[in-house]
Amino acid sequence: MTPRVKEEDEKVIVLVDSVIENVVLGLFSIFFALFALGIATSILVMGIIPFLSGGGIYHLIQLTPFEMLLFIIVSLGFLYCMLASTLLGGLSLYFGLRGLLVREVIIIDKRLLSVVIKEESPIKYLESIKKIPFPDLKTVEITYNTDCEKCSYDSPSMSIWSDNGSWDVSIIPIDGDSVQIYHGNNKSKAKKIAGKICMIIGKTAAHRTEYTPPISC
Repeated sequence: MTPRVKEEDEKVIVLVDSVIENVVLGLFSIFFALFALGIATSILVMGIIPFLSGGGIYHLIQLTPFEMLLFIIVSLGFLYCMLASTLLGGLSLYFGLRGLLVREVIIIDKRLLSVVIKEESPIKYLESIKKIPFPDLKTVEITYNTDCEKCSYDSPSMSIWSDNGSWDVSIIPIDGDSVQIYHGNNKSKAKKIAGKICMIIGKTAAHRTEYTPPISC
């Protein structure tokens, strides 16, 4: 999430989703979902249904053991592809529609002494609200994600080793899962947002480097 600051003063900061980012990711997810579901439908219509309706089961008894084994392996492969495509398509469609219909708003309010996480939507079923009181917060964490083994949080932005990576800002509660506030490739923006949050909730930001080895072919 790359949020924009909607409201800000010494007592409150309000962060909202980027509408453009949500729309682009939502449409991409829906396109991918339609593609995956199209593959699953093609396997069903062009393979499974003709086999079952054309008396394919009867012809199986005429196969040799080797041909039967080969048929089972190929059939399981097609069945796996159909199920995997259906699952990926369904999940992508859900997250795509959610990206288009849901906007996340994070309010960090010194007057309420709480972090309020709201998911707003024209569909009430998709709306939600969660509050985390300030006393339940452990820290604010800035995470530098990189595939550069020689890089660290303190590496200069234009270091010969630095890939610039990505930056996360998260609120870490004493109990429960962390809440991601920011994700992007701008270190100064991540530090600025973390600093504002720390000023309001009265905590000191921690930072760490998350190294992920690059995928080699």
